[in-house]
Amino acid sequence: VYKNILFYIALGIYLIITITDSSFFCSFFPDSIVKLSMFATIFLIIINELTTQKINYREIAYLCICMILTFLILYHLNHITMLPLFFLIYGARNIELDKVLKFVQYISLTLLLIIIISAKLGIILNYINYNTDRVREYLGFRYALFPQMYIFNISAISLYRHRDKVSIRNVLFLTILNYIIYKYTLSRLSFYLYILLLLGYLLLSNKKIFESVSNGKFFILLTIYLKKLKYKKISKKTIIKGIVLGIISIAITAIISILMIAKYNPSNKGLNEINTVLEGRLFLGKKAINNYGINLFGNKVYLHGNGLGRDGRKQISRYDYVDCLYLIIAIRYGLVFLVLYLLIHIIALSNISKKNELILLFIMFVIALHGMIDDLELELYYNSFWFAIGSNILPGNRLVLGREKNEKED
Repeated sequence: VYKNILFYIALGIYLIITITDSSFFCSFFPDSIVKLSMFATIFLIIINELTTQKINYREIAYLCICMILTFLILYHLNHITMLPLFFLIYGARNIELDKVLKFVQYISLTLLLIIIISAKLGIILNYINYNTDRVREYLGFRYALFPQMYIFNISAISLYRHRDKVSIRNVLFLTILNYIIYKYTLSRLSFYLYILLLLGYLLLSNKKIFESVSNGKFFILLTIYLKKLKYKKISKKTIIKGIVLGIISIAITAIISILMIAKYNPSNKGLNEINTVLEGRLFLGKKAINNYGINLFGNKVYLHGNGLGRDGRKQISRYDYVDCLYLIIAIRYGLVFLVLYLLIHIIALSNISKKNELILLFIMFVIALHGMIDDLELELYYNSFWFAIGSNILPGNRLVLGREKNEKED
C-alpha cells in the first residue's frame, strides 16, 4: 500500500468528489473544485508512476496511449469525471484487484450511507418526484437512479470479494440494503439485475460446482441432472460454447441494442411493444441518431435528462436523453471508440475465462446487460470493474485477480 500511496490518494480524491458531486452535498463546493480534483487525480497517478515504476519504452508507450485516449474523451467531453478514467485504470495495473475494489467498496458504501442519512435528517435536499405511476425519492442524490446504481456496484464488488465462500450475513446485508433503496427510489433495472447477479453468485460460488468446472465433472453432473428432468443431453462442448457466448456477450448486447434502435419504427408492432416496455427508449435513441448521426469520431452531443442541477432544479423542459450505453458511445465518441471499447472488454473477458474466474465473468455479463438500458456504468465510480478490464489487459500486473503471489517482494 505504501508503495502506491499516491494512487490510493488519487483514487480516494476521485471517489469522494465524484460521489458527493452526484449528491446535494455538491452545494457545499463550487463546480471548479470538481474540475481541479480530476486534474489532480491525473497528476498524482503520473507522479506515482514516475516514482514507483521502472521507466522503459513499454511503460512510456502505454502511458502515451492513456494520454491519447484521454484527449479523445476531452474533445467530446460532457462529463469532466470521465477525464481520469484511463489513468486510474493504468495506475492500478500493478496492484491486487481485490485491494483496489475493497478500497472502492468501503469509500462508496460510507459515502452512500452518509448521503442517505443526511437526506433523511434534512441536512441536504431529499428531492421527491411525484409521477403518475410512482413516487420516487432521490435520497439526497441528484437523480433517483444514482443511489441504486451505487449499491449495485458495491454489491457486485462485495460478492466478487466473497467468491471463495458464501457469507450469508453479507448476502442478507446487501439484499436488505438493495431492497430498502429500491423501495424509496423505485429504480427497477439495477435492483432486478442485482437479483440476477445474486442468483448467479450463489450458483457459481458453490465450491463443488466451481471446482468441477476445470476437471469436467460439472458437465457430467449437469447432464445427469438434465436427464432427470427429461431434457436433451447437454455436452461439454455446449457448455464451452456458453462460456464463449459470455465472453462476447458485450459485443452481442451492443449490436442488438443499436440495431433495435436503428430499426425502430412505430408501425413495427414488435419493436413498438418493446419501446413501450422500455418507456420510450427506442424512440429517443432513434431520434438521437436522426439528429446527430453516427460517424467514426463522434459528435458534439447535448442531451437532456431528468437529473437535477446543483441547485436542485431541473435544467430543462424537454427530455431527450439516450440511456443505451452503446449507442451513446457511438454517437458521442464515434464508432472507432466503440470498437475499441468492445475489443478491450472481449480481450479482458477472454483472459478472465482462461483463469476460470466464472463469477467475475458473470458479473461482467450482467454489467453488459445493464448497458443496454443505462449508460451510467461508463463512469468508474458507478462501475469499478473497469479495474478488472485494465488488470486483465495491461502487461506487468502480477496480481491480476488476487490469487497469484508476487514473483518477488517489492
